[in-house]
Amino acid sequence: MKFLIDENIDRRISERLIAAGYKVRQVANVASGASDDFILQMSTLEGEIIVTDDKDFGELVFRKSLSNCGVMLLRLHGLSGDARAQIVLNVIVEYGTLLEKNFCVVTPDRVRLRN
Repeated sequence: MKFLIDENIDRRISERLIAAGYKVRQVANVASGASDDFILQMSTLEGEIIVTDDKDFGELVFRKSLSNCGVMLLRLHGLSGDARAQIVLNVIVEYGTLLEKNFCVVTPDRVRLRN
């Protein structure tokens, strides 16, 4: 699986995914300041799941019905960067390819998948 990490995501998440062997690109390195629409298009073309804290992606996916390869919306506020990184990695390992083409909301105690 491949991931596109939004600019609002702690670098420790990217580092943890890379260390686990996942292919990761960061929006900050490839399209800094890009609109959410553009980020969604870019990730879809590359077959990447977006990892973000930005709820606006839900509007793009559900209200505008824009094509996507998956979005992982993190609602992990108040946790340390290391704790957030471990939770994200745990979700990816546990749910695997179920994350593809789905909208996944991750909280400290729950994971919800919707397509």
